[in-house]
Amino acid sequence: MPDNSVITPMPDSIRFDEGSHPRAKIGYVLLATEQTVQDDVIRLRPPGVGIHFTRAAIADSITNESLSAQADLLADCASSLLPDGSLDVVCYACTSGSLVIGEERVFTELNRGAPDAQATSLITGVIRALKTLQARRIVIATPYLDEVNQREVDYLEQAGFEVISICGLNLEKDSDMVRVPRTTSPSLRSRRTTPMPMRFLFPAAHYARWMSSVKSKHARVSRRFAATRR
Repeated sequence: MPDNSVITPMPDSIRFDEGSHPRAKIGYVLLATEQTVQDDVIRLRPPGVGIHFTRAAIADSITNESLSAQADLLADCASSLLPDGSLDVVCYACTSGSLVIGEERVFTELNRGAPDAQATSLITGVIRALKTLQARRIVIATPYLDEVNQREVDYLEQAGFEVISICGLNLEKDSDMVRVPRTTSPSLRSRRTTPMPMRFLFPAAHYARWMSSVKSKHARVSRRFAATRR
């Protein structure tokens, strides 16, 4: 028998406040192989904003086929993020996956799982940022296979940009991409031997950990940089 003498009766009413994250609650659907976005998002989180993560299954292979297969997983992943319906934004945190699947399909699937949240994706943020900066002609650096790079070129050109060049490391494994050092981005750029009137260099991946070195590169080459996480 429980000892009721140690149990304090509950108050007649409980008052609730706005909780730990009154400003916003943002959910991210990451790839199962992802190793850098979570650290970056937590570091950049504004006060009062809650960050929540879930992961979509994928093998250690980033190809058009494996990225396309993500579409069927997004709804279930999104549904696991704050199922009480309090999520404000849900984001598919994969630039290449977003453009291979297409933003419209990504939003549809995310909202199947989180119908009350505003759906977005990393490629959506990239396009908005480039347009805000009035970028038109861009150069892209990626770690991806050429088949993924071609899809990226096609998608951004359909969005109204002129892709002057895209340079990739032709890597397939996510586990290799996360070990690319931040010094690789300038090396990719130096492979261009023909001068070109470029305004923006767009590192289209989180893998090379370029985010923390964007400022130093800006100083070295006197160019604007638009950065995203994969």
